[in-house]
Amino acid sequence: MIVFEFKAKGTKQQYQKIDQAIRITQFIRNKCLRFWMDNQNVKYYDLNKYTAVLANEFDFADKLNSMARQAAAERTAFAIKRFLDNCKAVDFGFTILDFGLTPPSSVELGDFRLAILD
Repeated sequence: MIVFEFKAKGTKQQYQKIDQAIRITQFIRNKCLRFWMDNQNVKYYDLNKYTAVLANEFDFADKLNSMARQAAAERTAFAIKRFLDNCKAVDFGFTILDFGLTPPSSVELGDFRLAILD
């Protein structure tokens, strides 16, 4: 990964615009994540389409151009994929058996409920 670091010198108004763009991007990412959590069989393309719905629904989200909104949805899709891959890789029963307890049939993680596969 290539990382560029630089110091930006701008006016207070320019910094406020940057902060506003970051907040809008975080809003879109959170809304896409909630959309994925509330609906079943949501695909990557569905998240991109949902950004257009958000732009129509919220005036401040329309201030961000479509490419930036879709990039936020793409970051959300990668986060979801990473979450699902991590859940598949973890063996929940391993540490429970060390303490002499019987493993549960499922484990609750917040709003998610994952079945343990034997």
